[in-house]
Amino acid sequence: MTNLAVLSALVVFISSFDADPQADALVKQMLSTWSQVSTLAFRMEKTERMCDGEVTFEEVNVKLRNPGDVYLGNIKPKPGQEAIYAPSRNKGELVAHQGSFPDVTVNLSIYGALATKGQHHIITHSGFAYLFDLVRTSLSRARKNPNGERLEFGGTLDFHGRPAKSVILHAGNNAPAQVTAKEDESLFRFASKAGADPFVIAYYNEDLDALTDTVDAGDTLSVPAYYGKKIEFIVDVATNLPLRTTIWGFDDHIYERFEYFDMKVNPPLTDLDFDRENPAYNF
Repeated sequence: MTNLAVLSALVVFISSFDADPQADALVKQMLSTWSQVSTLAFRMEKTERMCDGEVTFEEVNVKLRNPGDVYLGNIKPKPGQEAIYAPSRNKGELVAHQGSFPDVTVNLSIYGALATKGQHHIITHSGFAYLFDLVRTSLSRARKNPNGERLEFGGTLDFHGRPAKSVILHAGNNAPAQVTAKEDESLFRFASKAGADPFVIAYYNEDLDALTDTVDAGDTLSVPAYYGKKIEFIVDVATNLPLRTTIWGFDDHIYERFEYFDMKVNPPLTDLDFDRENPAYNF
């Protein structure tokens, strides 16, 4: 084979998106199932690596109602802390209380320092909608402009007593984009312009350490092409929804992990489930 033929073959190999048929079918089923979910309730264990390397853990009860109502009840490490976001009420603000003295109920911007402290995400990212949008975007990019991306079927397994299947999306070899801020703008606005997750940008740029940071005019930031180096879904065979999601950063550390328990799909949630006056809550 000539050098030109070898080079041509290599280009074809590198530029192809390797999608295992079983993995592809599993992802499509997962996304299709989510499109039919109107309400969801579950207990979540969440692990996140912060910008300074600290690893945080939370256990929370979650209720969701599309297109955006959220209730969070903290179990650990702040038992009694509760938050409700119902965008059609409370002037679009989050209502929350910390569950310990002095236990004052407050209204907060979902983008503010108190609402986002120690978090990778704002409350509207709860559940699967935001994550699945990232997956759709990643798969679309991989298929249109492949550069070593791979969708792998990880096999079948028993996960906490439930039959499950594993699917893994490996990021490609695209270098981070270098994006320059044109004016002083919030990290949220900059991330929206760059088409990336705000905390991921903060994680990979040393001058940033929180979602509430401002990007100075003229600053050039690295914006990863993908949300993580590798994303694994452990998918419940019964519900076709994740039992666990694990995302590895480009530094090979686990960037975040979410595990879902006691999941109820389309339970009969009402306005009262997203109201601070609910007698089951402690606002």
